[in-house]
Amino acid sequence: MARPLAASLAGELAEALDLAGRQLVSKSHGVANGCDELAEIVDELAADAADLVDEIAEELAEAVATEPKPRRQRTQRKAVPLAVVKNTIAAMKASGEEVTGPTLAERLGCSERSGYRYLGEVRAA
Repeated sequence: MARPLAASLAGELAEALDLAGRQLVSKSHGVANGCDELAEIVDELAADAADLVDEIAEELAEAVATEPKPRRQRTQRKAVPLAVVKNTIAAMKASGEEVTGPTLAERLGCSERSGYRYLGEVRAA
């Protein structure tokens, strides 16, 4: 009688193990399918993100292309110090040369406009 009981228990155990194994395989397939679905969703999101990045890059490129360019700054000539202007005028007067905007500009090596300006600064000082 012990043999039929052991055989019966062994059979029940085998059935229980078989059932548990099938349930485990079924659950693993469910997990694998869930992972596949998530991978598809991730791929779609990555494609959408790439499209957005491309759109933003195009918009930035257009914005940069249409942005007004700053004006170029001219390099300004350095002003002649007032003391040099005064000394030049004194030397011109000492040599009997007429002191005008153009003659002062010629001696200082600047424009006539600057010559007139320097002459006005000396007279104002």
